[in-house]
Amino acid sequence: MNTTPPRTSQRARRTFVWYGVGGLVLGTLFCLLTWLLSAPTSWLAFLSPERLGSPWPTRILLFGLGLIVVSEIPMMLWVLIRMAKERQVRFLTNLTHATYTAFPGVYALMGGLLTGQRWWAWPMLFICVFRFTVSTLAVPQHLHIQTNIEA
Repeated sequence: MNTTPPRTSQRARRTFVWYGVGGLVLGTLFCLLTWLLSAPTSWLAFLSPERLGSPWPTRILLFGLGLIVVSEIPMMLWVLIRMAKERQVRFLTNLTHATYTAFPGVYALMGGLLTGQRWWAWPMLFICVFRFTVSTLAVPQHLHIQTNIEA
């Protein structure tokens, strides 16, 4: 009985990680764009504390976005593991991984432009890195499952 994973499995794992790195780079670019655009476009931010006279609508929006970003993590990990186990099209699995990793950057851009808060980019960048790390540790071991034919 051969216990070493086949060569295609190593390539699939490497490809999965590289797609995650691409998503991480894209998320980082979104967070950087948030940092650069939030101050110059703060006059457009209709949910800024200065415009509303109270910080509470801004806090509620950012807390809600943060709650969504964090609550997606277990669900998407389950989806990625399921896609890997069921031998879904690898391209779709990898593309889902890249999108999952990059999407907190989209939330950073949305929250930063709506509220004018530049600091919002840093927690979202941390969540991008966290998502990449967790998915890279959890999913690649399921990319190749030995079947009875391969045994």
